[in-house]
Amino acid sequence: MSEPIFGRDLPADQALPTDYAKVFTYSSLARIRRGNASGTILAGNTTLFSYRRGGAALEAVRFASAFFGKGQFVGDTLDEQASRYVLRQELDGPYFQPLTAEQIAHGDHARMAPNGTLATDSRALRKRSNIQTLLSQVEITENKGVFKLSFSIQGTDDVPVAIELAFRHGGKLEGVEPAPGVKDGYLLRSGKGRYVAGDDVIEFSPGRVDHTYTQVRGAVPKWDGQSVYITGLTPFTFDLTIG
Repeated sequence: MSEPIFGRDLPADQALPTDYAKVFTYSSLARIRRGNASGTILAGNTTLFSYRRGGAALEAVRFASAFFGKGQFVGDTLDEQASRYVLRQELDGPYFQPLTAEQIAHGDHARMAPNGTLATDSRALRKRSNIQTLLSQVEITENKGVFKLSFSIQGTDDVPVAIELAFRHGGKLEGVEPAPGVKDGYLLRSGKGRYVAGDDVIEFSPGRVDHTYTQVRGAVPKWDGQSVYITGLTPFTFDLTIG
């Protein structure tokens, strides 16, 4: 407190910007604001995108693939390419073959953990084969506060995919139907959906429902909100517009 620099007047207040696009490299996120509409793009997080329009809030866009129980999408990095924001994830899933006769003779098959289960490294001893791959990418672009999310999931075929649009409790959804057995869960089969909160509206389209397996194996639990699901099977390409 004795340092003179800390006794100087603070800078004059300035209005916060309302029109910008900025990447925060250290935090692996991008923020884009156009008036009362704003979007956030995140790597290293199960929430890859969120959106606000006034008081209407799409708190999370997430997706998972039923791929060996580990298909929850988390972008490895955030790559900005000429106003395009790209998130990617690469997974592999092997099948494990039996231990060889030599390994069994050596006693590897009998090694147990103190709790009575097989030792945790038992699988590491088995040969991997028929390795499957899944390459997931989301490319996000923006135009005047409207965002397009382009999904591409390739590799192993016929893997169920579920995209979750998690809206804040309190608004009203239009153009959707209840998802079977899912509390506060909905499907958008076709056309355009709307989320209305007071005078503010978020529109999202198009719909697609190739299956109703919304909580796929390996996905994080459903968001605590009103979740709208879009579903498909790999190879899966889909352009989702939010604005």
